[in-house]
Amino acid sequence: MSHPPLHLWGIHAPLEELRGGHRNTVWRTRGLPKELVFKSTQRSEAAIAWLSEVQTIARAAGLNVPHMRRSLSGDWIAEGWICEELVEGAAIPPAAASDLSAPLNRFHEMSRALSQRPGFCATADLLTRAAGGDVDLTRMPADLVALCRAAWSAVQTAPLCVVHGDLAPGNLLRDPLGHLWLIDWDECRRDLPLFDRVMLEPLGPEARLAHLAWEVACGWQREPEHARQLARDLRGF
Repeated sequence: MSHPPLHLWGIHAPLEELRGGHRNTVWRTRGLPKELVFKSTQRSEAAIAWLSEVQTIARAAGLNVPHMRRSLSGDWIAEGWICEELVEGAAIPPAAASDLSAPLNRFHEMSRALSQRPGFCATADLLTRAAGGDVDLTRMPADLVALCRAAWSAVQTAPLCVVHGDLAPGNLLRDPLGHLWLIDWDECRRDLPLFDRVMLEPLGPEARLAHLAWEVACGWQREPEHARQLARDLRGF
């Protein structure tokens, strides 16, 4: 379906497609008292329910996170779409988000006891398993799989926690009141905290290599052109 089924949320409003999403189709409403965003998703209901619990912890840690909305049926997903509140603001690079570091560290600490997101894997799991989340190592060249696993193996020292997993500039927004928002939690999973922290501070070559390997593996099927460009960097690292 090219347009989200707003009626399944009991909503009637004009829609405008938002550009820039590489993995999902995104629409926003116009004219509502509180504007909403609808995103296509390939996740399971269990994976989105898990994410809702994680975002509650994130807010308790001091992170500003948009609220997801259930459909009229009580489900998070309706006909392949999810709904959440729209956050309007200016995108900023992670290096400029110094006020993100403390609440993000609290979030990592508070989420250590959580189980893995349904259907996902941590990099530690992918040292012996072939697939999880957006990663399917069986689809990648053998030399790249070996490079990814070597990079991940070298950093398996810190305790696992839940990570946002995609601290890209477009996912950090400064609203008109100056508040920093962390949006697009689609790649959230349980893994090493370095996969968030490497975007905010210099962690050294092993962390950068592990993150690069993740970007290659995670994007190999869903963003193939970008992943293949990154693969050249991984081979030459």
